[in-house]
Amino acid sequence: MADLIYNKNDRLALQAALADAMANCCGPLPLPVCPIGRNDILANAQRILGLGDRNTRLGSQALERVLQLLASAPGQRVLVYVSPGFIVGDAIQWTTGEAIERAVRAGVVVNTIDARGLYTPDHLPDIDAPPREPPDLAKDPSGTDYQGIEGTYRMQAQFQSGVVLGEIAAGTGGTYFHNRNDLAKGMSQALAAPGVTYVLGFSPQNLKADGKFHKLQIAVTNGQEYQVQARSGYYAPARPADPEETAKQEVRLVLFSQDEMVNLPVVLKTQFFKPDAESAQLSVLTRLDVGGIRFRKVEGRSCNYVVLATAVFDDNGNFIDGQMREIDLKLKDASLERYRANGITIKIDFKLKPGTYLVRSVVRDSEEEQITARNAVAVIPK
Repeated sequence: MADLIYNKNDRLALQAALADAMANCCGPLPLPVCPIGRNDILANAQRILGLGDRNTRLGSQALERVLQLLASAPGQRVLVYVSPGFIVGDAIQWTTGEAIERAVRAGVVVNTIDARGLYTPDHLPDIDAPPREPPDLAKDPSGTDYQGIEGTYRMQAQFQSGVVLGEIAAGTGGTYFHNRNDLAKGMSQALAAPGVTYVLGFSPQNLKADGKFHKLQIAVTNGQEYQVQARSGYYAPARPADPEETAKQEVRLVLFSQDEMVNLPVVLKTQFFKPDAESAQLSVLTRLDVGGIRFRKVEGRSCNYVVLATAVFDDNGNFIDGQMREIDLKLKDASLERYRANGITIKIDFKLKPGTYLVRSVVRDSEEEQITARNAVAVIPK
């Protein structure tokens, strides 16, 4: 209801809130004397939205942290998310879409369970609410049945609370378990990994940074009667993103996946030095072949912005340490030819204990927005 009032400028919701306030907050005062007005309702709606968005944002951040841990784990990964549901306000719509994106790119399936079980939508107000009475025309000449209107909004909110859970499951190839009281059985089924997984990619052309929801539809065209479970759409960014920040976010996202991808000519090597029996210095050398990337000419210089992230994981897939470097190339012709002959090698050092490690380097350029992710195994003996 607060969303309708503050974000959607819904006149009926505002009128119902005013009627509620006049009936329950002003006592016997008649309409012209009641101090509560439209601005008070808008301020309260904004406050309620802020509290709701804060709670949803905290839950979303916790979900992202778990997804980040799962993304670096080996094998099939399934996250079971149990929740009574929540409503995503306008302020964090895109953030929730980003969580789904990260799960898909990391290959994590999210199965969701509606903790409410089998329930019937409740249109009744809270138990401490005043009893429902006919509209008092002395207080509200419009005769607004605010309790009936609020009951309708309450049922809509209960339905919408489960929509996000369904979208998270559908968007990651998972299953949404709802309208069932056997939560133990639902949990057992939700923990099972899917037998086969397909990932379909979609890149919108001429993307507008309007912050709006854009619908997607996936259909089977061979006439077979299959059940299609897929994302219903995506949220475009609310404003043009900073290209450098976008590059760093994409690199971070790929870094915690263990998949290799080769779009740029990158070679990864490791070497170590042991100053004593209990410690070692691991040097990771990432070489980029400059002859295989495109440059943009600006004032006689060849320009490209390259982001490199290197991380070390233990043999259980746990993140140990990582570093990110930004390489802003603005090369004169002589420097470009020298780099084309020798490439660019970035050395990053890590202090580690003896053991077996997975080393991962991710490189992204700004001109073609291509990403390469390379893996190497480093064994440091005791």
